[in-house]
Amino acid sequence: MKRIRNFVLFFVAFTLLYACRREGHSDITIVNHSDRSISVQEQYPGNAEFAVLFQCGNGATRILPDSQLIISNEDGPHGLGVWEGYFKRNKYLQFLIMDCDTYWEYHSEPCDTIHKYVPILHVYRLTLEDLERMDWKVVYPPVE
Repeated sequence: MKRIRNFVLFFVAFTLLYACRREGHSDITIVNHSDRSISVQEQYPGNAEFAVLFQCGNGATRILPDSQLIISNEDGPHGLGVWEGYFKRNKYLQFLIMDCDTYWEYHSEPCDTIHKYVPILHVYRLTLEDLERMDWKVVYPPVE
């Protein structure tokens, strides 16, 4: 009898956990196919006129040559959000690509110095449709 009760409790718990699972994509992969390290800053612009500037205080993440970075959506319960949910509230997601060595040289300088001396190599301003077409992988340098 105890085994049946444990099985039923396990089944109910499993069913509840599975029902809470959100459908969609929880990760975006940034792939660096270049021969140098890059730094990536993710930005969440509210509109199309959002300035393409490095946002001081947010930092940037290093990606080595021929490697990748996985960016997870941590919205939602227990940090288990999906990017489709983000795009219900926002039209764009933006990634700034910079040379890692140059960024690291100036990363602790005032914001205007970073803007002046750390060039943005590429800007990805992506919609949900863009990411679906790209299979949730953003490749640098861009494939034309």
